Amino acid sequence: ATLYVTLEPCSTWGKTPPCVDAIIGSRVSRVIIGSLDPNPENHLKGVHQLKQAGIKVRIGVLAEAVEEQNQAFFKRMRTGLPFVTLKMAQSLDGKIATWRGESRWISSEASRRFVHKLRREADAVLIGKNTALRDNPRLQAKAGEEKPWRVVLDPDLVLSRNARIFEGPSLTFVVVSEKRLNQLSGLSNRTRRIMIPVP
Repeated sequence: ATLYVTLEPCSTWGKTPPCVDAIIGSRVSRVIIGSLDPNPENHLKGVHQLKQAGIKVRIGVLAEAVEEQNQAFFKRMRTGLPFVTLKMAQSLDGKIATWRGESRWISSEASRRFVHKLRREADAVLIGKNTALRDNPRLQAKAGEEKPWRVVLDPDLVLSRNARIFEGPSLTFVVVSEKRLNQLSGLSNRTRRIMIPVP
């Protein structure tokens, strides 16, 4: 048989055994690989083991599609940085709110559905304090889900403890200035409010 895979079969132990061992044990005669694994732990090792076992290997089939499908993983492996998606709604005159400062709703129902899809795929969603103050969002993909985490840039710690962003099971990280954090005393140990000081 011929096996088609998007990513080079892994060669290391994680939560499960190496994929390459199962492939060699299955007596597959040929493996078509969309892309090599950029993870240095696996890069070319799986291919090498398959070839050593006498299995024919072809690399790079639909490589562009695989690159797009795995762009977040590839970015992290190649750079050590997270994959970031910017979401913003903009009016025809290039503004992110009306002249009255209202930002709900200048986008369409279809675009809001797409935003929820992005949230379900994200590890975290980041907003500034003004968005939190004006829109009072929950930033949940679905009620009751723990992801995405919510991150608010609030250097002076002006958000109310009753803001909706602190509701539900998702963690909310508040990024505050180091100066402001040093001024606080007797912080309560709130499980859903984690302070991250930045200079």
